[in-house]
Amino acid sequence: MAAAQPQGKPRVSKAAKRKAKRVVEEPSDDDDEEMEVAEGEKLFDKEAKGPAKTARKTKANRLAEMEEAADEEEKEPRGVLYVGHIPDGFFEPQMKKFFAQFGKVTRLRISRSKKNAKSKGYAFVEFEEESVAKIVAETMQGYLLFDKTLVCHMLPKDKQHPLLFKGYRRMMVNSEHKRRRKHMSTYNDRPTVEVDGEQLPRRTQRQADRRKRSGKKLAGMLANLGVEYDLGGVDEVVQSRGAKSPKKGAAPSPKLSPSSPKLAAAGSPKLAAAGAGLPKKKKRKVSA
Repeated sequence: MAAAQPQGKPRVSKAAKRKAKRVVEEPSDDDDEEMEVAEGEKLFDKEAKGPAKTARKTKANRLAEMEEAADEEEKEPRGVLYVGHIPDGFFEPQMKKFFAQFGKVTRLRISRSKKNAKSKGYAFVEFEEESVAKIVAETMQGYLLFDKTLVCHMLPKDKQHPLLFKGYRRMMVNSEHKRRRKHMSTYNDRPTVEVDGEQLPRRTQRQADRRKRSGKKLAGMLANLGVEYDLGGVDEVVQSRGAKSPKKGAAPSPKLSPSSPKLAAAGSPKLAAAGAGLPKKKKRKVSA
């Protein structure tokens, strides 16, 4: 006896259902033709109208733009705050995070040394709104932070330098060690000259100019005192000997004081008389 089949709707496979769904979703050819016609009409209308005309720059248009700008609400100007007596370790990231609790901080710059990038202890903070900057100045004036009493006040517009925030995004680098190595190498690698079989460092142009200036100054002082003294021999000795001091028999040192007995004996009789009247210094005996 055959098994009884269940009565009701016939069973449809999943593949047949997917095919029927695909047929329903696909648009017909008539719909495609209607869409193409609508798009063609839109393009035709745009071509018929031509390109959009821009407003001419006339005086009337400029006046209208000025009136519209006047009707709009004026934006509040930005406020710049001076912060002094900043403690060590309170740098840009910490400062920006601290002042952000009052309002939006647009720019911040800590004054630093160009040589070693060390903080100078004061900074400038710019807020988006001037009213917020005034509140911060009143609140943080005299605030104790890490054993430092902050100094905060508003910076007027006329006292703000145009380049106040120049390079505020750039991080300064400590170049102290680099400069020190450069100067050391420049000094140690100076060209040398051989004098009496010995290598001595050659005089630089700066040293020669400095020696010349000091010689002129000394010659003027001696001329005012009435002393005639030739400094050319001293320069020749220094140039020939380099860094060594002149030996015995060379010209006396030009840096002797007018009251020195040596200079008095070789120079003016007035100075000789003044030097003769000076008491002699007693030599101290050193115990063995």
